[in-house]
Amino acid sequence: MNGVIFPMTIASDVSQCLAAIRSIEAHLSSLALTSMDEEAKRLFHESMLEISTIKNDLENRRKVIELEEPQYKPN
Repeated sequence: MNGVIFPMTIASDVSQCLAAIRSIEAHLSSLALTSMDEEAKRLFHESMLEISTIKNDLENRRKVIELEEPQYKPN
């Protein structure tokens, strides 16, 4: 992907998406901890783990964007 130019909106959109995913991950974790129903706790926890995997993949993608196009690195 050398020489590929990513529009600034992609870098910005990825950062916004990461913020939303982090929020969802935190909410699911909280629900898993506070739910009284054991099945619900398990489902919230499993969902949190899936979201965490997605978050990690997206963070890795953001790093690739920043390496490919240094102007997208945060200040």
